[in-house]
Amino acid sequence: MFNFFLAGEQASSRYHNIPKSLVFTLEAPHTINTAALLGIDSRSCLADTLHFSSSNSSYILCDNTLNNHDSSVMAPFQPYTTKPSTDFFTNYETEINRRECRRVVPMKVLALGLGRTGTASLRTALVELGFSDCYHMMSASVENPPDCLMWSDALAAKYDGVGTFGREQWDQLFGHCQAICDWPCVAFAKELIEAYPEAKVLVTTREVNSWHASTMKTVHWRATEPELKLAAAMGDWAAGMYQPMISSML
Repeated sequence: MFNFFLAGEQASSRYHNIPKSLVFTLEAPHTINTAALLGIDSRSCLADTLHFSSSNSSYILCDNTLNNHDSSVMAPFQPYTTKPSTDFFTNYETEINRRECRRVVPMKVLALGLGRTGTASLRTALVELGFSDCYHMMSASVENPPDCLMWSDALAAKYDGVGTFGREQWDQLFGHCQAICDWPCVAFAKELIEAYPEAKVLVTTREVNSWHASTMKTVHWRATEPELKLAAAMGDWAAGMYQPMISSML
């Protein structure tokens, strides 16, 4: 059950020199502020922001005023292939080549709280509120494994300086979504805010020790799982795309 109300004051931020913004939590029941991890000054918030909270997390929707920055298209590193009959890693739902897609609905919400802060429940809530679809790690790991190809491109561009990944590529990757949350999206908070200045920004929080324990048991375990590595090494279709992508986030 979510409670809605309006809140707001003059906002400020250190993040990428944005004069008004942003991302922060209000009356959050937990002590770790994800915004701080992103380098954001979370002392105040813009007027007309939407705040809703649950017993476990606290959320804020805020205006952001970044300008859009286009980037040149980069060539894909790993080509898309259709699923072979030998694949056994996951009962995926689709096998869409996102590199051939485009934006069909406007991006409205960027949920940039870290994974393991209630993002699965948040995804469900956003969809129920009419923000369809909402991108989540499950979108790539289970629902459409070829998404991992573009995520690997994005990670290589940001962290290895290989190629570029900008608004056009983001629109290809989740042009069917009105909202995003969870990993790997949160690794690109700055880039996504720049790409979608019209979107509202939302952050979930969690007590830091609880968050760390949960992350080590789930995200880190998955990224280092021997069985997943073995499936990828054996040439499994989905695992061969998912395992390199998630392990590169460590």
